[in-house]
Amino acid sequence: MNTRNLKLHDWLKLRVGLILVDIKALVFVFEGKPDMNAPFSISLCFEGILSDCQITTSPDGSTLHLKHKPLEPIDMKELGSGGIFNLSNIVPFKRVIGRRLKQICSIYSNHENQEIGARLVFGGNAELVLINNGDELKFFDKIPSIIWKEGDLSYFNI
Repeated sequence: MNTRNLKLHDWLKLRVGLILVDIKALVFVFEGKPDMNAPFSISLCFEGILSDCQITTSPDGSTLHLKHKPLEPIDMKELGSGGIFNLSNIVPFKRVIGRRLKQICSIYSNHENQEIGARLVFGGNAELVLINNGDELKFFDKIPSIIWKEGDLSYFNI
């Protein structure tokens, strides 16, 4: 299995047992309208830990990547901008806020022959799934069956 996400795995493993308190994202904004469905990157803030990292799509276009720098707004001139928004009250994020991270799984695509995401399991069996789907960061509480089938996906415990 591809090991490119080891740094992301290590970062997530250090948060097992902690409560997720906030989720922020760098979101594309055009003509004042944010696109909350496919953020450029997200920052998961856990109790007692300064959020200085962000999860984003990787340069290879298929996997997730951990950037060791805080979210910052970006100006893309006439194309729009990237603004920072709190996603804590948006489904599926609001289902995991205030819950303790219990388990992490890697999401592997047999179709792409590489890891494409992570499944975070919280107390109360609440889940947050982050995947790189066509070079876009997507989030779900459960992976839609069409994506599961098309990617021929599997979970692996980390």
